Amino acid sequence: MSADAQKSVTTTIQLMADTKEELNALKECHNMHTYDDVIKFLINTRKTSVKSMFGCTPGMTPFVREEDDSHRVPGD
Repeated sequence: MSADAQKSVTTTIQLMADTKEELNALKECHNMHTYDDVIKFLINTRKTSVKSMFGCTPGMTPFVREEDDSHRVPGD
């Protein structure tokens, strides 16, 4: 189904005032016309972001301390 053929649904969501301000700022900054456009923009941005930017580092080996570590605290 194309974007033009999608059925519009009216709904209400509750937001904190600062969240609404941020949505308004994004809407204005990116010259968007509706909150639907802003939400789709945020979803698409999240989907297309590099996963490692969110704190995960796939493939990284766990840290293993060397036996002769000169920085080791005595008793550790």
